[in-house]
Amino acid sequence: MNIIAKLVEVKAIEKISADFTKRIIVVNDCSLYNPQNLPLEVSNERIPLIDGFKEGDMVDVSFNMRAKDWVDRSGKTRTFITLHLWGIKLVSNETESTPAVSESTETAAVVKEQVESAN
Repeated sequence: MNIIAKLVEVKAIEKISADFTKRIIVVNDCSLYNPQNLPLEVSNERIPLIDGFKEGDMVDVSFNMRAKDWVDRSGKTRTFITLHLWGIKLVSNETESTPAVSESTETAAVVKEQVESAN
């Protein structure tokens, strides 16, 4: 799966065991009606993938969903899902201007002027 999202948070690296290290980034999917913050896990050799990205960047993230079952102390089987990041690309950063929006605004203003002068 992949989505374009805003990078909200880059958490610290966690060493879980001798063989497993992870880092979590949180992205916001920027959905119009129900925006959601999604934690994406990066592990072991893929942790350097997120170096250089900062909060506020718009990113294209590629990830897999992983599910795991476990039995809690009461004997009930539970399932948790992890979104596991395997790719990330910069779409734009917070400090960049957005020319497409500016051009659209300018085009709308020109069209409005043409309509008003025609009337």
